Amino acid sequence: MTIPALAPLFKGPLEPFADALTLGPIENARPGADLLDRAVLRELIERLAPNYGDGDRRAVASIWSKSHFSTLMPSALAANLLLDIDLPIAIDRVGIVSDDMGRTEQIVLEHAGEPLSAGLAEHRFDDLIEAHVAPLIAALASVSGASTKVFWSNAGNVFDYVVRETRRLAASTTGSDAGLALMAKRRKAGRPNPLYATVSYPPGGGRIRRVCCLRYLAPNISYCGTCPIAPQAASRHQAR
Repeated sequence: MTIPALAPLFKGPLEPFADALTLGPIENARPGADLLDRAVLRELIERLAPNYGDGDRRAVASIWSKSHFSTLMPSALAANLLLDIDLPIAIDRVGIVSDDMGRTEQIVLEHAGEPLSAGLAEHRFDDLIEAHVAPLIAALASVSGASTKVFWSNAGNVFDYVVRETRRLAASTTGSDAGLALMAKRRKAGRPNPLYATVSYPPGGGRIRRVCCLRYLAPNISYCGTCPIAPQAASRHQAR
């Protein structure tokens, strides 16, 4: 069920995400904080693995994370960027509905959000990035053995796409400007910024990730369309 306050967002390219966020209670939702439990997260990855040839768990965990971030981030970011709504999206405040394959199907919110404070500026994405994405990435790396850079690349790919798409939909907004500024910073709060330049745009066209998502390590799965190590990406790099 689409959250009424967010309904204006879901037209055009954002329409497929209309039901990604919903309001509770939902009977089969588990606490979001459960995803930080190694046993729970491992079980979800194991449930997904047979659908990818029971392959390398680093690849399967990466694929699982891409599904989660693609459920979580488009609607949450669009609400932030276009409507200036601050959603209660921290991982310990949401519920998670998983499908039969273990993938995140819906994010359950405790309320429909509040207006963003005018003073947030640099911190407007903290509930999403610092309080949801960052702890989940730490847990995924711990369970799978893949580098945190792989999962930050997956998150950054979605973040970059949504920020640029919403900027196209609304020529200039404070939110999209803040999102672009975040991705341009090498450091944030005195630490390396894991969302810095996760995607590049070579002169020849297209988008290229800075870090490979590893999905090619799963049987019968090719490189993704933004892969930095696929032959076509390498040729674009050489042409720069």
